[in-house]
Amino acid sequence: MPSLLGLCPYCIKDVVFPVLTTRPINDSSNEFDLFCACPSCDRASIAHIVFEDAKRRGYQRDWPKVIRPEPGLSIEIIPKPPIARAPASLPEQVENLFIQGADALLGDKPKPDAAAMVFRKTLEVALKTRWPDMAGTLAHRIDLLATQHEITRSLADWAHAIRLDGNAAVHDTEPVTTESATSLRDFTELFLMYVFTLPAMLEERRRVT
Repeated sequence: MPSLLGLCPYCIKDVVFPVLTTRPINDSSNEFDLFCACPSCDRASIAHIVFEDAKRRGYQRDWPKVIRPEPGLSIEIIPKPPIARAPASLPEQVENLFIQGADALLGDKPKPDAAAMVFRKTLEVALKTRWPDMAGTLAHRIDLLATQHEITRSLADWAHAIRLDGNAAVHDTEPVTTESATSLRDFTELFLMYVFTLPAMLEERRRVT
């Protein structure tokens, strides 16, 4: 049996899958499902393979030793790996940071400490981007925004939670739990939606009415 080079959708690692069996789709000569097992996490996946040239390979003949993407050959691994998504209408740097933090929580081996630190930086950059003239520490700016009614008190409390847990990830000896980092992701996402996404939606609504 051949092997397949690809990204495991469970442990999010590039691996060489042993192919357990192959099946043509509807008796096709160029479309196959390959049943694979990840050598890292032992989870099973299906690789859907399509050859553009039906005559190039007949059914299960002439498989290469290692199957990999190449011209004329498409590979789709099912299920698809999870993809971190950011709220709409974010500044590019803020979006990239949020996705970095969310990515750190994906897969079988999440990195909650790294995620917590990145979410704190996401908050810092978001505030500097949205209110560039506001000075002071992050804590001071969060409180000032609440006092000036730029954000709600509840949102300020969330922002402080992101700030404090991000600081703890840097300075404390105890590791951040995945559960805590996931809550930080949710808090950060809601904060970004309030500051960037909802105003953009309202502005778009005004333009079309």
